[in-house]
Amino acid sequence: MNQFPEVAFRITDVSTTRQPLAPPEALPKWRNALGFLVRDHLHIRVREWAKVDQDEIRRKWDKLLTRFVLPQGSEDLVKEYTLKQWAIMFKNYKSELNSKWAKKGLDPTKRYNISTSQWVVFPEQRSTEEFRALSESNSEVSKRNKYHHHLGTGGYQRKLTQWEQEDEAQRAKGLPVLRTNLVAGH
Repeated sequence: MNQFPEVAFRITDVSTTRQPLAPPEALPKWRNALGFLVRDHLHIRVREWAKVDQDEIRRKWDKLLTRFVLPQGSEDLVKEYTLKQWAIMFKNYKSELNSKWAKKGLDPTKRYNISTSQWVVFPEQRSTEEFRALSESNSEVSKRNKYHHHLGTGGYQRKLTQWEQEDEAQRAKGLPVLRTNLVAGH
């Protein structure tokens, strides 16, 4: 379960894609904080990210900045990245609630910060003809995707350390290292 960090972290580097890069120990905390702010503080009755209250988003961003200090001049860039990540997380969270809870007739109000009144509306929203048609359409589109990623929500950046350790183990054994043939620069 995602938690909001109790201590502050100073982000020292931001990628060209506006993603925080360093220090490595702050990155999982960053992802967890983003997830926490989506799961515990956004109303599930909102049908899509574009309809989330802008004041609410601003409050979440301000709360995030209470625990993460960004490099000077990078705040707007990182905010753009963060908003995109929140949109993805919000969609994934609601998809999980639908597949693991609503479709099975289970009640997630004890596990998540969801009120009973919010939960009553959520399965009703998902049982409409409009929602079912959209869900079926999206499912068909997804089935055509032949290159599903397997990097998880942290993406490429979180795998770099693991891959570097695997490469070092390969070198120590005198075996070829695939990544040396790839373009550097992450």
